[in-house]
Amino acid sequence: MYQKELENCQILSTLLQQLGGDNKFYSSSKKFLSAHSLNYSKDIKRVFLNDIELLEINIIDVKSILSKIENPAVKDNLKIILENKKQNLKLLKENFFKNNLILQN
Repeated sequence: MYQKELENCQILSTLLQQLGGDNKFYSSSKKFLSAHSLNYSKDIKRVFLNDIELLEINIIDVKSILSKIENPAVKDNLKIILENKKQNLKLLKENFFKNNLILQN
């Protein structure tokens, strides 16, 4: 699963470089992303739920971006990323329910 996310980062970085963009990772407020930006929950159920929620939001965002892109090469790369994210979401949900994490309090 994490290998797919690394692949997504590589695809995005390459696209940004090809389009002349800055491939540094910033938050929406233009601050560099750091460990302080991450949610470090110690509750395994919360970790899974946070990851599921983030992937669902990412999928919506990528679909939105895809609907606005006209460049076929960029669109093809974003489709790969979208499929990677969908696969990861499916795996995450399967693991979450398989391990009965939803039933634990």
